[in-house]
Amino acid sequence: MRKTRDKGGTAINTARSIRALALAASFALPVFALSEKEQDAIRDALKDFNKIIAEWECTGELKDKKIKRNQRHWRENVSWKWKLAEDEVAITATFENSKFFKSGKMTYDLAKKQYVFTAVNAKNKKEVYRGNKVRNKYVLKLDRSRESLQFTLLHYNRYLWNKSLGSRKVCDVGCSLPGGFAREDTGPKCVVTQGLGTSRVTYQGEKFYICCSGCKAAFNKNPAKYVAEFKARKNK
Repeated sequence: MRKTRDKGGTAINTARSIRALALAASFALPVFALSEKEQDAIRDALKDFNKIIAEWECTGELKDKKIKRNQRHWRENVSWKWKLAEDEVAITATFENSKFFKSGKMTYDLAKKQYVFTAVNAKNKKEVYRGNKVRNKYVLKLDRSRESLQFTLLHYNRYLWNKSLGSRKVCDVGCSLPGGFAREDTGPKCVVTQGLGTSRVTYQGEKFYICCSGCKAAFNKNPAKYVAEFKARKNK
């Protein structure tokens, strides 16, 4: 289609495009910042998951007996770390060689009082699981489905998860730390989340520990806040 130009040689179509972009922008979903109180509440709700902030080696087993025994097992790696931002507080996961997931993030819905695990599955489709802690396990159900995930956080060098379809178990996955930490949490605490500290940061000449790159980024952004929280907990 031939463009109609004004006297200055500027395409009229350009003005139309600008108006169209402005209209589209008006329908864009806004990004809402969480209040500091909300950020802290979500961080506190996720504190049990400090146990899995690390890089893990996992072994999985499919439970379908129709699959040949030598094809039921696989190995995968997963890395968990904190994301502490004004618009989102979560623990993110990156999977390698997983039969089920490529990435994911665990957060907490303050309004519904539910844990939420949002994943990108092996087929690049989004999945959202919601649920709560049942005794020592986190049981999360896939939206509009009979599928569910169950996380069992054992200690600082072992956790388990499995997938089920109704009452039928689909798989079991056991994850361990290469080399492992102590069975109990006896090491230094992360100044941001109280997880197991693995590397050092400094503030005004004092040394502290953090557990992952997400916590390091949060600490660097607002060290005074986290140092004050850390010292207040120690003084209780």
